[in-house]
Amino acid sequence: MQAVLDRFEDSSAVLRINGQELIVPKADLPKDVHEGSTLFLLISSSTSEEEAREKLAKSILNEILNAEV
Repeated sequence: MQAVLDRFEDSSAVLRINGQELIVPKADLPKDVHEGSTLFLLISSSTSEEEAREKLAKSILNEILNAEV
């Protein structure tokens, strides 16, 4: 999805997508963007993130349980 950086407001950035505004934290944007920059957004389902977090948690737990003390 394509967006244009419309403006900055304090610690937020306002992106315009098909006539709609999306407000995101300025810290989440690449450092070299400026007003008028074109950005490409990737949207993923929360299921994939949940699965990734669950996999990471299981991996950490396995490391803890299998660690030799």
